[in-house]
Amino acid sequence: MRILGDLERKDEGKMVNQMRGLYIERLEHLLSKHWPKAMTGDGAATDRVLRIMDRQAQIMGMIPDKPLISLTQQNLQINQPFTFQFGDVDDADNGLSTAAALPETT
Repeated sequence: MRILGDLERKDEGKMVNQMRGLYIERLEHLLSKHWPKAMTGDGAATDRVLRIMDRQAQIMGMIPDKPLISLTQQNLQINQPFTFQFGDVDDADNGLSTAAALPETT
C-alpha cells in the first residue's frame, strides 16, 4: 500500500510539473505578443508584460511566500545618523546585531 501511495504522489508531481510547463508555455506566448509594444514604450503593454512575468515567477516558485529577511531602520530623525538592522525572518527575536551608526557627512 505504501508503494502505491508513493507512486500516486510521484504521478501527481509529474502532473503538476506538466501543468506548470503548459502554463509557462501559454504565458510565454502571451509575452511574445505584448513584448514588442512594451519595448516601444506602450504603457499598457509594459504593464501587461510585467504582470505576465510576475505570474511566471510565481508559477516557477521564484517569489517566496514570505519575506526571507527583515530590515528595520532605527533613528528616523532627519539629518541624524541612523542604523539598519538585518535579520532572518525565522529568528525568534528577529535580529542580528545592530550595525554601528554611519558617520556624518558634510
